[in-house]
Amino acid sequence: MRFMMLAERESVMAGMAGHRNSMRTASGGIRLAERRLLRRSKIFTPVTLNDGERDMRAHLLDIGTGGALCFTETALRRGAIVDVAWQGAQWAAEVVWIRNRRFGLRFLSPLCAATVQSVIVTPTA
Repeated sequence: MRFMMLAERESVMAGMAGHRNSMRTASGGIRLAERRLLRRSKIFTPVTLNDGERDMRAHLLDIGTGGALCFTETALRRGAIVDVAWQGAQWAAEVVWIRNRRFGLRFLSPLCAATVQSVIVTPTA
């Protein structure tokens, strides 16, 4: 996959502004076209998810500033809000899609690049 330079990305986004698949939804969310431009890093890191009722063991399979790919044995529902706990840090996320035991998370507040980097480089126990 080729990553776009910032100016190129802005040009693509500006060109799509009037298109029905424009980058932002009415609620301010990020549509598929923009999410695909956000860089993800592959990892295999254990985390704990909490949906307000229970704690669940899970693994992050990739992570970026806007979201993550996750795997768990526990069933979740699309649209659920979960807290992702990792080594004392905690991030709120929405389950945006589910496929078997894998699912996509969108962080409610994007993570900073330094946080993502710390998750990538910290060895798992």
